Amino acid sequence: MSERDMRGLREMLLRRRRGIFQRFESDWQALGERDIELEEEGQMEWDGLFSSLIREYLFVSLYRAFAESLASENASRLASMQVAERNIEDRLVDLSAQFHQQRQSSIDEELFDLVAGFEALTGKAT
Repeated sequence: MSERDMRGLREMLLRRRRGIFQRFESDWQALGERDIELEEEGQMEWDGLFSSLIREYLFVSLYRAFAESLASENASRLASMQVAERNIEDRLVDLSAQFHQQRQSSIDEELFDLVAGFEALTGKAT
């Protein structure tokens, strides 16, 4: 895979990640996050704090799961593309060797025919 293809793949994956994160973040905000309210004494409401911490923990956990899923998917795609590329290179080497062998065989055959014809015309047999 060329450097240009790798750059294009990398850019596509980054755009895809950003898009997924933005959709997830907007959906999350649509659920109606509420601000932590302060009590009259200046203390935070513990229920609000706890629910906000749980919400943030869930957000980070889900985002991490999505990121790991994308990374795993892209790693497996990259690995399969590399295997396919290696297989193509091996196949090209095999086909090239086969072509050269057949070409050399046809050249040898023509040379043997020429030598045999020359010997037949001159009457020399070796």
